[in-house]
Amino acid sequence: MDTYSNLKGLGFSQYEAACYMALVGSHPVNGSQLSKISGIARSRIYDVLRILISKGYVIEVNSGQYAPLPSDELVRRLKRSFDSNIESFEDQITLASQKNNFEFVWTITGYENVMES
Repeated sequence: MDTYSNLKGLGFSQYEAACYMALVGSHPVNGSQLSKISGIARSRIYDVLRILISKGYVIEVNSGQYAPLPSDELVRRLKRSFDSNIESFEDQITLASQKNNFEFVWTITGYENVMES
């Protein structure tokens, strides 16, 4: 299994996940140090940092020194964003749903699917 698959499932790219996790393990660091720690090419690391800063997941603590958003705050922000997206989706799906008088019989297969119902 991919080391950062959970972060990628939360919207991080492979580079963003590697960069954030490298910062979690060692901070504050400059871009050159972060490039070595994360395995991301130095030519790419500053683009990745810019993206993470714009998302609010990384901060520049000193000129050229970077640190991750604390993990508890990152989790709080990701949950808030997810909940907001789910609520918006629920509203959109309700508005888009066809109103009908049909009744359907759903066939559920698989033990886990049956137990979730």
